[in-house]
Amino acid sequence: MTRRKHASTARPTVRRRPTKARARAAALCPVVGIGASAGGFDAFKRFFQAMPPDSDMAFVLIQHLDPTRDSLTAELVGKSTTMRVVQVKAEMAVEPHHVYVIPPNRYLSISQRTLRLSAPAEPRGLRTPIDFFLRSLATDLRELAIGIILSGTGTDGTLGLKEVKGAGGLAIVQDPSTAQFDGMPQSAIATGVVDYVLPPERMPDVLVKYVGHAYIKGAVEAPAADEAPDQLQSILALLRTRGRFDFSCYKQGTLRRRIHRRMSLKHVEALADYAQVLRGDPDEVTALFRDLLIGVAIPRPGRIFRRWWSRA
Repeated sequence: MTRRKHASTARPTVRRRPTKARARAAALCPVVGIGASAGGFDAFKRFFQAMPPDSDMAFVLIQHLDPTRDSLTAELVGKSTTMRVVQVKAEMAVEPHHVYVIPPNRYLSISQRTLRLSAPAEPRGLRTPIDFFLRSLATDLRELAIGIILSGTGTDGTLGLKEVKGAGGLAIVQDPSTAQFDGMPQSAIATGVVDYVLPPERMPDVLVKYVGHAYIKGAVEAPAADEAPDQLQSILALLRTRGRFDFSCYKQGTLRRRIHRRMSLKHVEALADYAQVLRGDPDEVTALFRDLLIGVAIPRPGRIFRRWWSRA
């Protein structure tokens, strides 16, 4: 009798992720905006077949779609990944391990980690939905924003990718030789701000390593004020020697974030190790200099900088 009563009142153990933990995971989740046009589906397929489903990232696909026809993108991409793939309807909060797809005849933006739809103001031939989304992504996610440009014609995505990079995010472009249409990749590469040029199937490995770096894990927190000040000064001295430009008068927090961003791209964890990389790699000094100029408000640099930039 006792056993029967015990059995009837016992409840099965259900493992649920605490609400606070889920909210924190969503707040730390990098969001990857992927723009494509003609030839984009083949690139999507190659990308998602190589992307692990548990990467702790969210993905937003922006395409040039026929505004008069239903889109099959969500259904087709869903065959290449076990992540949940949905076409955006109304407002949707982004979650890790999800793929969100723009619907036809709409612009898509993100604000406070929520996807929002709006009607395009421009006529069909003048719309730039990729730029529109990437700009909002840069504003909303900053260091946690990742922009990718895949196959397509024209220049849509170029300006938005520059803003992602300027906000401290990551900029990746499909290798034009692997794209069915290379107009959009070539336009983005010509800006000089792209971090990686890769075929779609090689992008996931770079993304997984990037989001696992301390730069991303701590992107929502300010760096410690006493973080290796000697090494930071050593790096600034290298920049001063190589570029004849002194960054020491700019905000230390901003400089640290930009330096840590370059460290994440080189898969280096310690400032001392990154300083060693800079000493042996003039190209990395140039890349860091450019990153700092993109991300830091700088007074008019005058002739000295113009001479340095022409050599870089």
